[in-house]
Amino acid sequence: MQDVAKVGKKYEVKEVASGFARNFLIPSGKAVNPETFSGEKLKALQDKHLHAADNRLAELKAAFAGIAEPKVTIDAKANDEGHLFAGIGKEAIVEAIKDQLKITVDQTEVHLGHPLKSTGSHEVEIGTGNKIEVIIEG
Repeated sequence: MQDVAKVGKKYEVKEVASGFARNFLIPSGKAVNPETFSGEKLKALQDKHLHAADNRLAELKAAFAGIAEPKVTIDAKANDEGHLFAGIGKEAIVEAIKDQLKITVDQTEVHLGHPLKSTGSHEVEIGTGNKIEVIIEG
């Protein structure tokens, strides 16, 4: 029913240890017992979730289509060689996009393999296929 780190994503059917399900997942509302939840209802929820994700992807593409060269600038403290004292993560990129481009992006839509740790220009993927240039100034 919800994303659970290292276990599964929303509306996926996964097999987990019975104690984990009984003591954590089901009481917290993160999962339901498959015996009490019909397959038809699960399929309807999965379809609704996929439809919403497709709509969100279309919204992102439309928002970025109106910008010729999407780029944001982030100021960060760096040493003389251009290495940052603290890495720039998804949170800072999301805030910069919101402040500078006026586009609301969720952290899960930012595809960043690791925090950015150097000054200069970095290409980051937003959603699926939208590229944005992140310029870090030290």
